[in-house]
Amino acid sequence: VSHEIWSCRLVAPRPSEEQARLLQKASQSQIKEVVYRVQQSVILLIPDAALLYHLKGNLQQAMIGLPRLRSFMELIEGPCTGNDSRFLRLFWETSYLQDWREFPKGGGYAKWYGNRFYTIRRGETGEYLKGHPGSIIPNEQFYFLPGLQYTEAANGSLGVRLHFCEAIPGNKAPFIAVSQRYQFTYMGVLNCRAISYFARTLATAIDFGIGPLRSIPLPELPSDAAERIGKAAHVATTLKQIIKSQDLLDIGSFSITSGSTIPPELLEVLLISTESFIESLVFNAYKFTQEDVEIVLADVGIPPGFH
Repeated sequence: VSHEIWSCRLVAPRPSEEQARLLQKASQSQIKEVVYRVQQSVILLIPDAALLYHLKGNLQQAMIGLPRLRSFMELIEGPCTGNDSRFLRLFWETSYLQDWREFPKGGGYAKWYGNRFYTIRRGETGEYLKGHPGSIIPNEQFYFLPGLQYTEAANGSLGVRLHFCEAIPGNKAPFIAVSQRYQFTYMGVLNCRAISYFARTLATAIDFGIGPLRSIPLPELPSDAAERIGKAAHVATTLKQIIKSQDLLDIGSFSITSGSTIPPELLEVLLISTESFIESLVFNAYKFTQEDVEIVLADVGIPPGFH
């Protein structure tokens, strides 16, 4: 026997009295747009025991049938110092000192490239951190590898960017270990709003921990679509690096020489246009209908700091 689950979804911030009135009206069938009915048998088809009552159409089918992110890449967290004021400094404070390494520490929403301003005192073999009783040092096999990273707390939007081999993975900016061959393709996919929608759906807290993100469904990409997304993501990353080369608060401003005479405003227009192109490719890869796209955009909107 498959039972039907009745649910009411009220996600917008409202006074508690108004929320109570809406819930009462929904229970009396006076409003329908916040009410969802789903068969228990459908819920049981979704892996990882996720109670995703509000999904429908291709969004629901994606959660049921598509491969998970964990099948293509690994997400790991870096060290927790136990005393940030002792072990962390901004890069311009340590540029001429030994034993300090680049360390991504969150930094807010940023796609493609950015948030490169902290360093951590590690030493050659991690002796400084290991000698501190409050530190936690996991996943050392992933230190000093190229890959991707993202910020856990970024206003509900996933922003994935390059992680450089000079850096140690952060504990608030987890490292994404992925094949170098498909690095830009996956970065392009992960930076689309469909992924932020699924991340919000699966998240159990206000930030994006690595556990729920591992369960995000990824589209199956034909080789031509993967190549197009990868090339476009490479263009977007290059544009973002050129823009950030003028930012003296970023490590890259000392190593990236753009030589570009294009006005920054035009570079940002080109970047946003490239991102829109990638978005359309990813929506097509998911086989989303116009209704599916509208549901995603209504929930996620335009992320803060869109580029």
